[in-house]
Amino acid sequence: MKIKQSDIYNFWVDYIEVLGTLNKLNEINFWIWEHEGNKYTLFPGFKLRRDDRVTNYAYKIIFTYKEVDCYAYHVWQENWAITTVDYMAVYGTAFTLFPELSEIVHFIESEMSISKLRRFDLATDVLFNIKDIHKGFRQLNQKWSIFFDEQWKVQTFYIWEKKKANNRYKLIRVYNKKDDILVKKRQKLFPDYLKQKDVTRVEVEIRAELAKTCTLNSLLDRSYMFDLFLTYISLHTKMFSWFKYEVTRLNQVNKKVSIEDLKVDEYLRERYVSIFIWYGKAIIEMWGCPVDILLRKWHLSDDTTKDIALSIRNWEFRQDVYEFGLNIRSARDIFSNDDEDEILF
Repeated sequence: MKIKQSDIYNFWVDYIEVLGTLNKLNEINFWIWEHEGNKYTLFPGFKLRRDDRVTNYAYKIIFTYKEVDCYAYHVWQENWAITTVDYMAVYGTAFTLFPELSEIVHFIESEMSISKLRRFDLATDVLFNIKDIHKGFRQLNQKWSIFFDEQWKVQTFYIWEKKKANNRYKLIRVYNKKDDILVKKRQKLFPDYLKQKDVTRVEVEIRAELAKTCTLNSLLDRSYMFDLFLTYISLHTKMFSWFKYEVTRLNQVNKKVSIEDLKVDEYLRERYVSIFIWYGKAIIEMWGCPVDILLRKWHLSDDTTKDIALSIRNWEFRQDVYEFGLNIRSARDIFSNDDEDEILF
């Protein structure tokens, strides 16, 4: 099967995460505390509200436009042992309410002191059934997963490891966009999609290790973004081979190999772990701490630093709490997205 220009219903950036600091955070918190009614304030057209129910974060400030949540600024859970930066998430709904991406970029640049991009998604909607799209992808050797609906029809499938702790580079996600709209009750935002017989979303999620090498303003170049999308998607399917594009890859800085991914060679895995533990013991004997060194050099994953922070009780690290947290995180519902704000069908 070949996908042609006429088969593409839409292509664009669909989700963004930007690390940095919100310039008016103190003023926002004061206003929300003072005004519990309509919160039209520092940002014309937006309502603001605070939500304290955020995993691993103290709270988030949600920006609502025309009764739809568009942005969410996440404030890190303060802990004496860990320092990091907050981040702003731009939901997929924002790209519907603000068709010009430049409006969103301008808002972020004017309201934040930006550190770097942490994530962005490139989404292509095609007018084919997801079952046919699934057949067009090659059988894979790497990590992947597939989910079905009640009739055992393909509903969603992923290429590469879904958990961010095990994959900080990219993820391909394909799902039934019409069903996604219905489940999230977003019919008012996508009425034209529901008129189509079939719409399947093919999405490339660019994660932290690649996203940080890309600038926010580069997202405005639609041609460059489409080249990037085609470059990564062409590794797994020939359905887009009709398109001419320039091979475009984001620089992969300091590529790391996850110990957990070395299961194909248990001997190599055990050797890496043994060497690491030996060096760790040696550092402790020299009145140092290997964890402190890794933290200072920023060589721990985001999930690990969060797990450590949540395991501090009365200024002491609790090993049992840490291991309990790992078990809870590993037992998450496999159908949920890594980000609590953007749950896919």
